[in-house]
Order: sequence, then C-alpha cells, then structure tokens
Amino acid sequence: MSFVDRSLLVRSLISRSLIRRSLLVRTPPFLLLLAFSQLLFAAPVFGGDAPFSLVETPALLQPMETVGVAWADYDLDGRPDLYLSGSGANRLYRNLGGDRFQDDTPIRIADRQLGQGSVWADYDRDGDLDLYTVTFTNRNFLFENLGAGRFRDATPDPLVDVSQGYSPSWVDYDQDGWPDLYVVNSLMPNKLFRNGGPAGFVEVTPESLSEDGPSDSGTWADFDLDGDPDLFLSMFREPNRLLRNDGNGSFVDVGWGAIASDGPTLGAAWGDFDEDGDPDLFVAQFGGPDQLLRNDGPGGFTDVTPPELLEETLTFGGCWADTDNDGDLDLFVHGQGPNRLLENEPSGQWPNMMPSDLAGDDVSIGAAFADYDGDGDLDVFVSNFESDNQLLRNDHSGPNGWLQVALEGKLSDRNGIGARVVLRTTGGMQSREIRTASGYVSQSPLEVHFGVPKGETVEGLDVFWPSGIEQHLPALNAGRRIVVRESTYQSGIRG
Repeated sequence: MSFVDRSLLVRSLISRSLIRRSLLVRTPPFLLLLAFSQLLFAAPVFGGDAPFSLVETPALLQPMETVGVAWADYDLDGRPDLYLSGSGANRLYRNLGGDRFQDDTPIRIADRQLGQGSVWADYDRDGDLDLYTVTFTNRNFLFENLGAGRFRDATPDPLVDVSQGYSPSWVDYDQDGWPDLYVVNSLMPNKLFRNGGPAGFVEVTPESLSEDGPSDSGTWADFDLDGDPDLFLSMFREPNRLLRNDGNGSFVDVGWGAIASDGPTLGAAWGDFDEDGDPDLFVAQFGGPDQLLRNDGPGGFTDVTPPELLEETLTFGGCWADTDNDGDLDLFVHGQGPNRLLENEPSGQWPNMMPSDLAGDDVSIGAAFADYDGDGDLDVFVSNFESDNQLLRNDHSGPNGWLQVALEGKLSDRNGIGARVVLRTTGGMQSREIRTASGYVSQSPLEVHFGVPKGETVEGLDVFWPSGIEQHLPALNAGRRIVVRESTYQSGIRG
C-alpha cells in the first residue's frame, strides 16, 4: 500500500479515538498513523533469552499515554532520574536507588498537556541539568534547575516557539561551550537557536536546517570525524537528509544514495556497530523495512540492513547499547509491537534476544537505555502510548566487565555534549559520543558505557573534546564509573 493510499485510509478512520480527544486539527503525524496501523501490518513473532525482567514500579508504569523518555541525573546524586512526557500530565521521577522511584514532579512541570520530546542539558553552565520540553498544542518551556528539586520557568521569548514543536535536541553546533537548541516542528519550519550564554538565545536557523516539513526528529553526530556535529533529519514524506556542519553556522546537504531514503521515517540512532571508529546509522521506517547504514567514511554510506530488519513493521525508533558487555553495540527496536533486541554477533547476524513475554504488543513510542540500578549493565525504559510503560532491568550476570565515562567540560560543554570517547582494550577499539536526543523523542544519560569482554584489559581512554583538546589516558581498571575533566594535561580523571 502506497503512502497516498495510507493517507486516504487515515481520513476514513479519523472519526475514531482521535476525534474523541478533540485533537483532530493539531494531531501529531504519528497519532494519525496509529489510527490504522493494526489494519495494515501483521506483527511478526519474536522471542529470545536476553536476561531482562520487568520491574514492578507502579509510579513509572502507570498508563499516561506516554510519548517522550529522558534520563538525567537532575539532583546530582549519581543515579539517573527519569522524565516522562505525553498526552497526560508530564512526570519527573527521582531515582531513590534499587528499583525505587519517587514522583517529584514540580507543579509547574506537571501542568503541561500534550508533551512531546524533552531534553536535558546544562544550558546556563551552573553545574546542574536543565530541561527543555515541547508541547504540540501549547507553548514550549525551558525549566531552569534551581537545585533541591526546584525548577523555574526560564523560557525566553525565542524558545516559546509556538509552532507545534515535536522533537528538540541540545547541540553545541558552534563549539563555544554553550549548548544550543534545535527544535523539529511537525508542521512548521524547524528552528536552530544559538545559546549566547549571558546574551541569551537567538534564532539563527540557516535555510538548509529550516525544512518546511513535516519532519519528525533530528539526530546529531560527527559522522565525518572533523570535530563538529552534523545532523540527520528524519522526514515524514520526503527523502531523509544529512546536513554536514561546515562551521560558521553553515550546513550543507550531503545526503545521497542510501541515506536519502523516502519516509515516513520517525526516528534514527547513530552508533558505531562495526567498531571502525565512525558512527553508523539506524533509520526507523514507519511502514517499510528499517535501514542499517554503514558509514564508509569518504565513500558515503552503504545499506547493510540484515534480514532481521527487513520486515515491514511500524517502527518508531531504536537505540544502541552494549547490553551484554561483550564490546559491541546491540540494537533495541521499538514501535507497533512486538519490540526487538537484536544482538550484534561477529558473524554479521542479528538474532532477536527479546523474551516474547516482554516484547509487548502496544505502541512503544520512546525508549532509552540507562544503568538506573548502578550494577554495570544497561537497562531500558519503554514508553507505551496505550498501556503500561515498561522498565526492563538487565540482569546480565556474565563474565564481561564494563566502564562508564562521564565528562566535565571546561572550554567545551559542561557535560561534554559532542565529545567523542574511544576505549582501547587488548581486543580492539570502541567509540562512543556524548549526545542528547537519540532514537525517537528519547534521551539517555549524558555519559557513555563500554563493555569489556572477559580476558581483555583496558589499555587506555581517549577523549576528543569539541574545543579541540585531546586527552589520552593510560590503562584503567574496569568495573567502575569515572569522570574525566577537560584539561590540556593528561590527568583530570576521578572515580
């Protein structure tokens, strides 16, 4: 069925739940597609033996038509907390340790209806994380973190941006140490806001980034390894776009070949799955086969989509994580269920390891990994629009080790947004990047996680900061979390 045929079918089904919610005029594109998704595609059968278990945490799992997922340690206690946004009231949950979460939502944050994507960053460089959240039928909000669980509405006029915002991302595109903001608007042109620090925010959107839309998300990564962040733009009807950052606020469309696939594309996720040092790209197609695009450097991108991703499913997004700490990135794919966890095997195969009883059969819009229980493996939270959310704890107990790295910038962004971190072990190299939004309306904590396979030792850690500073740290012990401070010296590590 063509996209045009699907659109006609949408119109014939609009009289269902969307009208009852009185959202017909300003309904996000994904909600329109949900109205007919189950009529178009049969769900494939999956199942595996990944060591995940559902955490029974009522505060997190209650149905609230959840859309966005954003992990961040907002209270600086060393544990990632969780912010959820959706059609109901938005919620901020404080991580109390173990499997315990407490609803600590300030009233000014909770009272925002139709929340979409939300992202954390230290926009004012005061040492704690602040929150920007967009809504679909209301104004957008920047909440300044005042500490002690208090937030202030600090939204300047430029960031109100009343144009049906959908997916925001923080990015230091000009590498001045102040995180800037890019907002994907579902029905209006996208906008880039430069953070001038004390001077405030100014819209500086170049024509190449405005995109009349509709687009669904923007995902940043330094795909060409030239030291500045580039943008992949997921498009709803038109070919996807890759915008190369050429400095001085200039972006050039270099999306050709495999990367310029037609939509509807909702989310995308960068990750170096082949461990060659540059980020590859997963593209979530809502109604067609998903794509796995290998970054071949100057040669562009090659479509290496495995058979496991070729089913025509309704995919919202995906997120990368080394779930078994074996040294390579695995892929969690979510959408119109069941969800899948594809294990990256040396043979080039991607078997689905998600247990069938946890795969779900709902509409999973957002998903993000975090080591919420601090045991050294990555857990995943899944937002479900029409049923209970899922917090899936990773109970991996294998022999592999791990290392988690957070950054503290001095000249660069305070949390190292845009920095590339490379782990060198006796078995090879792994590359990660500190970034905010990824997948679809989702964010993992502002740190990176490495698996260290059994028998391997860590020979060193390299940090390539957006400021241009490089730090090369010597051998480290695995099994811990460290913080690396930006420095022209090779020291600066703690933890």
